[in-house]
Amino acid sequence: MGLNRQALAYHYHPMSPEGLIGREYTVGYALGILREHYPEIARDLGLGRDAPWRDLVTRILGWMCRTPVTRHLGNEIRLRLACRESFGRGMMDHAQHGD
Repeated sequence: MGLNRQALAYHYHPMSPEGLIGREYTVGYALGILREHYPEIARDLGLGRDAPWRDLVTRILGWMCRTPVTRHLGNEIRLRLACRESFGRGMMDHAQHGD
């Protein structure tokens, strides 16, 4: 496996909000696998280490997504928060359970 920074790929995947949130979880989990099996590629991409506050931010985002106050933020922002929380949860689950 190698890294080609000039490579381009276009994908069109019509997706529901739930599907996007689920995909973000998978991407977060897959980042853990990338770090485990190809640490040099993860480092080259700037993804070599977790931020020390990742778990806390993920938990705060999860709480925010469940509170009624977020309904005032609009659908796009709520979806972005949910995706970020799901990505972080995927990373946390990989760190906890591994492959």
